[in-house]
Amino acid sequence: FNFENYKLGVETIILPDTLTYIGDYAFYSFEDTRFIMSDKSQLTYVGVRAFYGNKNSLFYLSEKVTFVGQYAFSSSSGNDLSSLIFIQMDSIPSTWDQNAFNGNNLYFGIDHFTYGRNEEFEYINVGEGIIIIQCNTESADIVVPESIDGTKVISIGIVFRKNKYVENIVLPDTITEIVDYAFEDCTNLVSINIPSSVKDIGEKAFYNCTSLTGVVLPESLIN
Repeated sequence: FNFENYKLGVETIILPDTLTYIGDYAFYSFEDTRFIMSDKSQLTYVGVRAFYGNKNSLFYLSEKVTFVGQYAFSSSSGNDLSSLIFIQMDSIPSTWDQNAFNGNNLYFGIDHFTYGRNEEFEYINVGEGIIIIQCNTESADIVVPESIDGTKVISIGIVFRKNKYVENIVLPDTITEIVDYAFEDCTNLVSINIPSSVKDIGEKAFYNCTSLTGVVLPESLIN
């Protein structure tokens, strides 16, 4: 079934854990809808372009998933906020389309997670640490905490991409990477620290940060 005629005005869709099959183009181009899936999902099949054009969503794909179709979760060109996709396995299985996840943040080897939020951030606790998935403030000065409720922050998703408010960001020394497109098009960003714990900086992480005149790269950086 294609929900094309039902997408207008739908802000959030929580997919039930009992759902096992999502057909081709089921939620195609639901660009203004946020999808939420839990780590108890029983999903086994995701069709071609089923969630094409999604953004700012949270998906979980367990070892029960036997098929993921072409461009099933791919983000359409120009989306401000990519989705987070947690995958139980350590790599993409051969029965899944290798281009199914273009433009999104993938995290592998995730068995369980819990969702949380406070005044500043929305986040996911994956056991070993917290991944920040959304910024809820329009402040010019943002400090990403080292921990939330006693659990260390280990990563930030594409949280600040195209953020027109932020000017100064302080990152904690608990993170080890800056993901692809992390601060792309933050045109008012003036200063940011890169902690000595960071080993990897992703593709176009600071692309078009036109107000950023320079950064200090730590010796820990590998890629």
